[in-house]
Order: sequence, then structure tokens, then C-alpha cells
Amino acid sequence: MKTEKQTRKKYQKEGEYGPGIGRSHTKKQMEITQKYKQERFNLSDTLSARTYNLIIGMVVVSGFAVNALMALYFKEQILALNPIFVLIAFFVGVIGCSIGVYKSNSPVISYIFFLLMSVCLGLLLVFYLTAYTQADIALAMIITGVITGGMMLAAVAYPGFFLSIGRGLFLALIFSVIVELIFRMLLGFQMNFMDYIVATIFSLYIGYDWARAQQYPKTADNAVDSAADIYVDIVVLFMRILSIVGRND
Repeated sequence: MKTEKQTRKKYQKEGEYGPGIGRSHTKKQMEITQKYKQERFNLSDTLSARTYNLIIGMVVVSGFAVNALMALYFKEQILALNPIFVLIAFFVGVIGCSIGVYKSNSPVISYIFFLLMSVCLGLLLVFYLTAYTQADIALAMIITGVITGGMMLAAVAYPGFFLSIGRGLFLALIFSVIVELIFRMLLGFQMNFMDYIVATIFSLYIGYDWARAQQYPKTADNAVDSAADIYVDIVVLFMRILSIVGRND
């Protein structure tokens, strides 16, 4: 029986493997990813589609629960932190924990990394939410929920379309990051229209990541891995929608 290291090395020669930070997936890469994931797990690990999707949903909701607890019960302690420390914790923590989620073969270990990633995102969210009213936050949550549900339904109805736009979404995301870094952060331009563009990108990413999740063997670890992608998509979408709602209030 092949070890995890041997299996991973085999598919590294052919192309990208496993869900993760790398967003760009061609059709061939998707097939390679599926083969890798199938060889990585025993058939005894496979769950029913209902259980698999239920785990994805529960993991995503648990991430939101962590964020809510932080905002409700630890707001003062978090706001007392140095903003620079929070930014460093956000970037380093989210990237590091994301790697931990996708590298781990254990659903328990992956979930622990997911919770840590939720805490890192929660630190930034607490600072971010202070600039908006409760009415704006509630409205943004409703809009985000509607878009999320709509994108998931669309991904179920048209999985081929969503799986085909992975590369385009990845390139659009990279371009958006570069534009905002140069014009908003370095040159000080408002660039309010970028909120609409990024919100659109991550709306489509929700559909893409949901469709992609259904392509992998239905195991608990794959469910946690997929939930991590969807959770980040929803949080970023919520933040952009909140920015739009708050500006139009």
C-alpha cells in the first residue's frame, strides 16, 4: 500500500493536487486532484452525500459561531490589541492555518486548524465591524446569506459552468489584489467600485468551491477542507457587501 508521501509525490509530477490556496484548476488538474484524493483515502472513509454536505455546513457555521462569540464577548479585549499585531496575526494566521487544513489527513486536525483560522479572521472582523451600525451589519448578513444560497443552488444546477471558471476567477482575484494594493493602499484612491468587483468574484467563488467540493471523495477530511474554502469566500463577500451597504446608508 502506498504511503501518503509516495502518493503525493506521484501526483506532484502530474500536476496540482488537493483543494487549497491554489485556486486555478484546469480540467486536467481537476482530474489529477480527484485521482489523488481517491488514492489518498480508503473506501471505508467515504460518507453519504447528505452526511458529507452536512459536515461542510456545520463546519462553516461553527466558524461563524467563533466570530460571533469574539464580537459579542471579547470585543473590548480585541480592540485593545495593537492594530499592526492584528494585521500580522490575520495574514500569517490565515495562511498558516490554511496550509495546516489542507496538509492534514485527519479531519480532527484539519478542524482544529480551521478553528484557529476562524479566530484569526475574527480578530480582523471585530475591528472591521466597529465602523458600521447594527442595521448595516444585519442587512449585509441577509444579503450575504441570499447570495450564498443562490450560488450554491446555481452550482448544483450548473456544476460544469462553475468548475470551468476557476482559472478566470483566480486571475481576476490576483488582478484585483494588485489594483487595490497600488491604487488604494499606496496612492490613497478610494476605488469604491472595487467592492462590487470583489463581491462578484467571491460570489462566484462560493459556487465554484461548492461545485468543486462535490467532485472529491466524500470523506470527513475533504468536507473540512472544502468548508474552509467556502467559509473564507463567505466572510470576504460579507465584508465587501457591508462596505457597500455602509457607504450607501
